[in-house]
Amino acid sequence: AMESAGIVLIGGTTGSGKSRTLYALLERIREKRGQQCRIALVSAVPEYVATTATHIPVGLEAGCDDAMAAA
Repeated sequence: AMESAGIVLIGGTTGSGKSRTLYALLERIREKRGQQCRIALVSAVPEYVATTATHIPVGLEAGCDDAMAAA
């Protein structure tokens, strides 16, 4: 959250605290940088709505299954 650029990948099993960690990071970034940064969340099903981020759906409904399988 303190770096000026980069990417954060969070992974883990169900219930391991991924969403809680992510939204704590988003809150910290918003406190430090305000509206001067862009945040994109890529998720099959967002658990929370972050009004300061762009949500990008991934999954069969979004048409991203072929791209994800090829990666």
